[in-house]
Amino acid sequence: MKKINYLLFIAAFVSVLATGCGQKPKDMMAKKWSFKEIDKKDLDAMVAKEMDAQKGRLEGMDDAAAKAEVEATMKEEMAKAPEMMAKMFKDMFFDMKADGSCEIGGMSSTVEKGKWELSEDGKKLSITDSKEKKDMEVSKLTAEEMTIRIKDGEMVMGITFTAAK
Repeated sequence: MKKINYLLFIAAFVSVLATGCGQKPKDMMAKKWSFKEIDKKDLDAMVAKEMDAQKGRLEGMDDAAAKAEVEATMKEEMAKAPEMMAKMFKDMFFDMKADGSCEIGGMSSTVEKGKWELSEDGKKLSITDSKEKKDMEVSKLTAEEMTIRIKDGEMVMGITFTAAK
């Protein structure tokens, strides 16, 4: 019986650790987050959509050789998109303060200040800066990693961040 109680205690302890030590989503969010990666499926979809949009330009071309050259150049440029996006986002960070203020930086030379709010269930993040309020879906939130999905028009981009050390 003691062995069963001990095993139940260990299972309960591990369960608490696995859920972020019982932290509320807002408490887990309040820290500095550094860019890790962009969701490859979202990036591939964005590249495919851009390729389709660019193919419309090619349809008006009569010269087959020129058309083939432009299409090859487009494919080459689109193949570089994942690396270019990773470079663009590599220094991006969110510094979410416990008081609801935040700083967002790394995309330009300025650091944007704003406010953040997280829904009780931890699934919706709203950030308001000097220009706008942006709502994002939080698809993953642990003590060490956060993935947000940002929708801009028809484009949806999943971006994963890790807790800064």
